[in-house]
Amino acid sequence: VIMSAEKYTRYHTIEKLGRENDLGWWALMRYYLIDVELWYVTSGESTRPKEDTSEAKTWDRDDSQVRRILRARIEYEIAVIIEHMPTALAVWDKLKAHFIRNGPMAVQEVRSQMSFTRMQEDGDIEEHLLTMEKLQNKLITLGKPFSNYDYSLQIITSLPPSWRPTIQCLQDSDYEDATIIQQKLRNEGRRLKAEYEKIHQAETALAAVRPSGNKSNVPKDNAKGNESNNAKKKSKYNPHITCHN
Repeated sequence: VIMSAEKYTRYHTIEKLGRENDLGWWALMRYYLIDVELWYVTSGESTRPKEDTSEAKTWDRDDSQVRRILRARIEYEIAVIIEHMPTALAVWDKLKAHFIRNGPMAVQEVRSQMSFTRMQEDGDIEEHLLTMEKLQNKLITLGKPFSNYDYSLQIITSLPPSWRPTIQCLQDSDYEDATIIQQKLRNEGRRLKAEYEKIHQAETALAAVRPSGNKSNVPKDNAKGNESNNAKKKSKYNPHITCHN
């Protein structure tokens, strides 16, 4: 299989499988092998033709390619457990048996992790959505993912109170497709970030033009008298508050 530049790059973005970082690896690798048309030998849905034909040679070539791909995307210390596996399916099953705890308890554990995941008020929405996506990928691997609607609800309920105005702007139909929810939240995150940077730049520019030293334009000789008058005649208005009528 000859990879395009895009698929080659995506292949190398899949983090190597290790003892502590298997979250989502299975789903990402599965999607990749499907995309490069090699999943059929990995999943066991196809077996090697018995006759020594061109189809058998193609199967052998693809099976060998998958084994090389899988070995390249696991940590070195893990490679020993698949050293003598004869087929891609055998490698895949061996890795799954080593890493994945199947059954209701494993599903419940991951679902609990997602339910208790919360974004802080000053958190990054991109990082938070990535965390939620990794947990959903884990459930996909276990065969028990949240539905689109329920996954959307999990995302929404994990956001802090400051995001409530954004949540109220979502349409009911958006919840049927979690990718729409995610995209709208990312767009709002980018807007808020740009707004914050604009305010920060304005404050920096304002600080640069403020006079240093004596903050008042009142001559020093009159400063004491003015302070006395100001003490007697305090304004009831705060100049730092803008009233919108």
